[in-house]
Amino acid sequence: MEHNGKVLSFAETLRLAGDAKIFLSIAPFFRQGGHERVFSAMLSGAVAAADRSGYLDRILSPGIHYIGYRSVDPLGDLLAAVLEDPDKLQEIASEGRKQAEANHTWTHRAVAILGAVKEFLHRL
Repeated sequence: MEHNGKVLSFAETLRLAGDAKIFLSIAPFFRQGGHERVFSAMLSGAVAAADRSGYLDRILSPGIHYIGYRSVDPLGDLLAAVLEDPDKLQEIASEGRKQAEANHTWTHRAVAILGAVKEFLHRL
């Protein structure tokens, strides 16, 4: 990410994400998945706004854990409405962070990957 003409490291980007009110992730081709930046934004304390996908719809609730949108949604209006309600913004940030801490850290992903590898190896 670039900020004020400076290329930032991943850690610096996450620090800025935590300072943001809303962290927008645009990944319309992740129809059955999610991008790590959604969970990283949630973990940093920002409200994540992201394209809805089959995967995100199974694990998160739009309007509760994150702001989920589809390409046909008026994104500007959706974000403006949330920004006008600071209590709702804080509630989404808090619930998103709780959900991410409980289920979507890199440790959670590593355990899942190791489990999948173990299952695969047992099938050989």
